[in-house]
Amino acid sequence: MASPTLEHGSHTGIASSLSATSSSASARFTTETVLALRHWTSNLLSFQTSRAPGFRFTPGHYARLGLDDAQGDVVWRPFSIVSGVHDHHLEFFAVLVPGGDFSVPLSKTSSGSAVRMDKTSYGFMTIDGFAPGKDLWLLASGTGLGPFVSILRDPATWQAYENVVLVHSVRHADELAYRDEIASISTAHTPVATPSRLRYVPVVTRESSAGALDARIPQLITEGRLERAAGVAIDLQRARIMVCGNPQMARELRAQAVHRLQVGLFGLAAMLLMVGLANIVMDRARQATEEDVAIVAEQPTGDQAAKGATDPLADIGIVPAADPSAQAAAKAKP
Repeated sequence: MASPTLEHGSHTGIASSLSATSSSASARFTTETVLALRHWTSNLLSFQTSRAPGFRFTPGHYARLGLDDAQGDVVWRPFSIVSGVHDHHLEFFAVLVPGGDFSVPLSKTSSGSAVRMDKTSYGFMTIDGFAPGKDLWLLASGTGLGPFVSILRDPATWQAYENVVLVHSVRHADELAYRDEIASISTAHTPVATPSRLRYVPVVTRESSAGALDARIPQLITEGRLERAAGVAIDLQRARIMVCGNPQMARELRAQAVHRLQVGLFGLAAMLLMVGLANIVMDRARQATEEDVAIVAEQPTGDQAAKGATDPLADIGIVPAADPSAQAAAKAKP
């Protein structure tokens, strides 16, 4: 008779453990509702969700979203937040990849669908990591535009900078999302901003498009065409630059910047905040059949943060470290 008692007790312990695990997991996320969707092209869309009252973020952060796949498993992906900090909803910008683990359930999403959302926002691509400057350059490719729209919608951006230059590079003209919103964003979100303070430079690389530049961003910078189109010089004393999007573009710009620093041509090198896609996120994307998601960067591990502290671009003091608080603490030590 002892065996059944022990067996019953064992099952109870397992059930309690599973219940605790399930409760712990559910405590990390909320279930939100899709409020609206907007298809820019057949494979580009934006979607808005409800926002939990306690969800907080800084423009430039991303959120982790979860959708159920065909087998009932939850697929999680990080997406940059497009909406403003004071909006009652959250907005995201995504690319649909045929057969992608997250893209498939996302393509079937409609208004009223449920989506899981981590209660915490993540990332360090924020303007408060910079030393003071006058001109903010936001260089984006594809869905890397997302976090920059959020940054533009923040009044703090316009209080911190005299001019903001947004460069958005895409392959085809119909992929230039948010053009109307960008055109009105300076006056719509803060009274201190004026249209002349926001310089929008569209770039279309695979077809001719009126009013758009026609080469990749690294080439445009090298040739000086980007500065001419923006009407703003990339000046060491004034400029602060963020990059988000294609990892190859980010790598090229970083290599270009480090080279200029090494040969003593400071200019761009002293000003770049190279974000692109962090290694952890790139690894996850590769594991997910190379799915291209609208993501920017994850909080670094201890090893990554240590490397960031010795980054030659960060050591100058103009580019913030990956973890600004960590570097500040390190500098405070004797």
